[in-house]
Amino acid sequence: MKRRLICILIIAILILTGCAGVEPEHRAFPLVFSIDYLENQYLVSFGMANLPEQTGQQKSDSEAYTGLVRIYKGANMDDVIRQYNKSQEYYLDWGHVQVVIFGSDILKNQQALQQMLGVLEDNVLIGENAYVFSAENPEDIMKVNGTSVESLSNYLVGIYKNRPVSQEKKMLTLKQMFYAWHNEDKTLIPPEIVLEGGIPTIPSLVEEDNSQAE
Repeated sequence: MKRRLICILIIAILILTGCAGVEPEHRAFPLVFSIDYLENQYLVSFGMANLPEQTGQQKSDSEAYTGLVRIYKGANMDDVIRQYNKSQEYYLDWGHVQVVIFGSDILKNQQALQQMLGVLEDNVLIGENAYVFSAENPEDIMKVNGTSVESLSNYLVGIYKNRPVSQEKKMLTLKQMFYAWHNEDKTLIPPEIVLEGGIPTIPSLVEEDNSQAE
C-alpha cells in the first residue's frame, strides 16, 4: 500500500509538471494491450485508438507495425517503453486502457506474471476495472484491431456486456486478479479469446448460453 501511494504521488507530480502539457494530438491512446513472455522477454502489443495514421517515423528492429497495433519486446516494461520512445513521437497515454490480454506463456510463468502484475498495479493510470482476457497467441488477436474489427477493445467489452448473462455476472478485471494474487496467492485464469473466421470470440460465453438453454 505504501509503495502504491508513493507511485501515485510521483505520477501526479509528473502529470502536473509535464504530461498534462502534452496536447491530445501529440498523444497515442492504447485502448487494449497484450502481454506475453517468450524467450526471456516480454512481448507487449499496444492496440491504438483509430487516430490519423502516423507516418514518416523511424522503426526500430524491436518494433513491428500491423494496422493500429504496435508490438515491442523487452526484458521488462521499462525496456518496452524505451523501445516505444525510440521510434514514436507521440506520448503514450495509458489513461484510456479498457482491456488487457495475457498470453498463455506468461500465464504459465509465475515469476514473469507476478512481476508484470506488480508493474500494472503500480501504474495508477491503468484503471483496476480494465477487463482481462487470455489468448494462446495474443498477437494474432491484437492484429484484428483496426482491420476486421474497428476497435478491438470496444468489441471485446461489448460482446460480453450486450449478452443477457452479463446482467448477473461480471467479467474478470485487473482488480480481481490483484486481489487473488495478494490475498489468495493464486492466479485467476481470464476468459479465453479465439479467432473464428478472423473474428474474436469468447467460447466460454457460448458454453454458458448452452448450459442455460438446457
